[in-house]
Amino acid sequence: MKVLLVAQDIAPSSAFEMLASELTNRGHEAKLLIGKGKVFPASLDEVRKAARESDVVVVGMSSSAKLAESEIAACLTAALQEL
Repeated sequence: MKVLLVAQDIAPSSAFEMLASELTNRGHEAKLLIGKGKVFPASLDEVRKAARESDVVVVGMSSSAKLAESEIAACLTAALQEL
């Protein structure tokens, strides 16, 4: 199973690193797009592409709309894939 983990803030980024490790240990493919409270490492187009290529998308939710853009893009893309 391909799992995409998207988070901007520090706490969910750290949690997703642990989750990715456990998923990998259990034989799943985990892709991390995490900002750790700094500059986000991917463009919105890259986030959307990764979401389309994943079986499961898990996101954190940043405290401001601007910081949550990548997380929201991942959610919307995943939701639209299901329609």
